[in-house]
Amino acid sequence: MTAYRYRVSHFSRVLTDPEFREIDFVTIPLSGRSGSEHNAQLLIEMLPALLEKPLAQGSHEAPTHTVIIAYSKGVADTLLALSNAPQLGESIDAFVGVAGAVGVVDSLRTDTRQATLTASPAPDSIPYYSVVAITSDETISRGLTTAWQHLLRYDARSDGQVLAVDALIPNSRLLAYTHADHWGVIIEPELDYPRLVARASPKLFPQDILLKAILGQVLTDLDRDQNVESDAAAWAARPSQ
Repeated sequence: MTAYRYRVSHFSRVLTDPEFREIDFVTIPLSGRSGSEHNAQLLIEMLPALLEKPLAQGSHEAPTHTVIIAYSKGVADTLLALSNAPQLGESIDAFVGVAGAVGVVDSLRTDTRQATLTASPAPDSIPYYSVVAITSDETISRGLTTAWQHLLRYDARSDGQVLAVDALIPNSRLLAYTHADHWGVIIEPELDYPRLVARASPKLFPQDILLKAILGQVLTDLDRDQNVESDAAAWAARPSQ
């Protein structure tokens, strides 16, 4: 099986699944309270070394695909990093935003974020994907209920932190609408804050299925696009008759 390298923020509950054993996951922690400019600069400084790092398991081949999976505020932070340093896009094959957040700081307000993305768009050489979470009475965490009820005044479709429409990366491909709240879709605060994350439904969102779906679709698209480019190059190189 070919080894791939991915960048993920969370999914910690499922990364030990044997199905992911030949995938190199690297987590990049960022401050949820810091401004996007600050976090973007950290990413610009950190990503080059991480993107060039070989796989930890020496038996694998060099990775053929590098995919960033960003979550919540990390979506806007990473998009800003790519806008400020578009050369980073040369080492990235795809970008997936999960529950991309409008957030709690000025740089993550909807109007500010959209104005920034319009003025300084991320490189268009990278395919972008969006995963949107939409919660309900059954899946909303106790700690997100107040924010969810506030967002209901604007749209019934939100994850308790982000309106569905604000989780879509501009010019991205929609990968999935998930039935989960902002926390349950990708992280697991239940371990440390069980009362805060208490939900009407005791079922945990199947993060393993979501991660498999993300990787499966993105890989399929990348391999298909790569084959199309190879075919086009072969046709162009074919000598004229």
